[in-house]
Amino acid sequence: MARSTFGAGLADFVVRPSDGLWAVAPGATVTFWDAHDAGTQYTDLLDADGSPATAATADAYGMIPSLQGPDSITGMWADAGGASRAWISPRGAATGGGGGGGGGFTSLTRVVASATAPTDVRATATYVCDGVADQVQIQAAVDDARDHGGGVVQLTVGDYNLTAPVTFEGTDDVDVEVGISLWGQGAKATMLNAGSGLTSAIHLTKVVRVNFADFGVTISGATHGISSATTNGASSGHRSFWNSSFRNLQIYGPWDGSGTGYAMYLGSPFRSVFENIEIGGVGGGWHMFSEHADFNPGDLSVNRSFVDLSGDNKIAYRIDSPAGTMNQTNWTMCEAYSNGVGCTAVLVNGSHNRMWGNNLEQFITLIEVEAGEGNEFEYNYVTGEDGGVGNKSFVCGTDAWNNTFRAKKLNIHAGDTVMAVQDANLSAAAPNIFERICIEANTGSSTTYSKVASTVFRDITAFLDGGTIQAGLLQYPLSGANSPDTVASEHGLATWTTDPAGGGATATSVSGVMYLSKVKIVNRSTVVSAIHVTVTTAGAGLTSGQNRLGLYDSSGTLLATSADMTTDFGTTGFKTGAITPQTLAVGTYFVAILTNATTTQVVLATGASGNTTVNANLSGAARRFMNSGTAQTALPASVSLSGATTNVASRWAALS
Repeated sequence: MARSTFGAGLADFVVRPSDGLWAVAPGATVTFWDAHDAGTQYTDLLDADGSPATAATADAYGMIPSLQGPDSITGMWADAGGASRAWISPRGAATGGGGGGGGGFTSLTRVVASATAPTDVRATATYVCDGVADQVQIQAAVDDARDHGGGVVQLTVGDYNLTAPVTFEGTDDVDVEVGISLWGQGAKATMLNAGSGLTSAIHLTKVVRVNFADFGVTISGATHGISSATTNGASSGHRSFWNSSFRNLQIYGPWDGSGTGYAMYLGSPFRSVFENIEIGGVGGGWHMFSEHADFNPGDLSVNRSFVDLSGDNKIAYRIDSPAGTMNQTNWTMCEAYSNGVGCTAVLVNGSHNRMWGNNLEQFITLIEVEAGEGNEFEYNYVTGEDGGVGNKSFVCGTDAWNNTFRAKKLNIHAGDTVMAVQDANLSAAAPNIFERICIEANTGSSTTYSKVASTVFRDITAFLDGGTIQAGLLQYPLSGANSPDTVASEHGLATWTTDPAGGGATATSVSGVMYLSKVKIVNRSTVVSAIHVTVTTAGAGLTSGQNRLGLYDSSGTLLATSADMTTDFGTTGFKTGAITPQTLAVGTYFVAILTNATTTQVVLATGASGNTTVNANLSGAARRFMNSGTAQTALPASVSLSGATTNVASRWAALS
């Protein structure tokens, strides 16, 4: 086989440090070898004139001159006296790698071959691993790239075993940027296996800029997959990395519930992009946190991530602000699933973070904002832990305010009790908003909530597939906080004719006359089980079985009748007549009051006055207060509202 020609190429230059910078090395002597370390020197060379030579001398511009290698040799390791040798390929052939250091040849790409890579790949790699402590070769390539102003570290197919973290370190100066890329051949094809006891598999620091793509990482125990930390130096801007990208990565734990480390444990991340990050079998998914009071990290996006937790009491997505504020992160199409119990899907202590288009399944707590403001959550499908005790969907702490929660479907498992909203916000001026949430309450489930006066519920709907929902959760269209008026729910009532604080008048009942008082239901699927009135003068000579409270719908159909109220109407005070529970749609209803007395008529509390203005400009069934006009001993099955008699006394009534 003929000799191959080397040198005189675009990348065939010798460089060395000069006054802190890299410059060409004119006159440098370059020898050629058959191995990256040690090995045998090639001495059977021919110079450009065809004369025998054992080495080459760089010209006045640092270029390696044209030469011919030994017969049948298609690649050599060049040594110019630096810290390491570099691969040189013949002209017209593809470069097998880069590397080098000190006064040696360098390239933008450094190939690191795994111990399990194909033989021909290992033969042309810049660094070759032995499968024992492979971080040594990877770290050497990373450091060499950093020391030469940046570059690409290309990992081959195969497994890399790490006994210490691989560290990507910048310059600790935000104005002196070093970019290092770490590329694999695919998340399943190139795998970095972190040994036990490591803090992390990969660590970033000193405001480095990295581009990671197409490799996988395995972790166990308390080991994190990729971690970062700022040195908190003023020149670094208190950030660990920035202007970086992470794409097509896979980080897996042991899938046995024993892991406590996070796949992504990122202190002070800034202005970076994450895309297609697959996480499974780990103790924790993402944990982003601030580290210095003088800096608010964030300004980054995560597009398409899936976290599959293994074990109990784990967290899938965590944003934390122990110092400064972790803020302005954007999460798109990020999903999470829990294989254990007591797990939290999203835990936020930060501000102005947005999560949208995501799914969460099998978590005891779906989304909790411990503290922070302006966070926005818009999810596609969320469901709690099936059979879990203490399920909560959307939670806000005392210092969580001006946050917004939406979900296209909140599924409540059959038989489960779920607190859909738990809001403890102490900042009444900036309420948390829960809106456009569709609840699917399955058979035997119960959905409750806990709120403060400022909490805003709006446009919340439900499919009651055999489940029940606490009255008030489906309030429509706005929270009572948006009105200066006192609302019935503040008294523990579903609705009333009017605020009783505006009353003070009374009206004497006519024996046998059924009085009708209009009430409105503003919450979808409101369940009521009692009717209330207030007696100011007790009746005497009441006829047993002929004193009742009832509920009619807007068409005049009787929905429910209380038990006999004869004993109740024989004393004064707030009266409650239990009825068969009724699920009411939004609309108008009429409370019916019927008394029959022979000695003293029952006197009921009314609104502030009893004049014709209580039905001002209203007619027919639209009137608020009416009576049957004829004697009754029982509530009729239906009543003609348009034909009823106008009543001027606004008898007070309520439902609960």
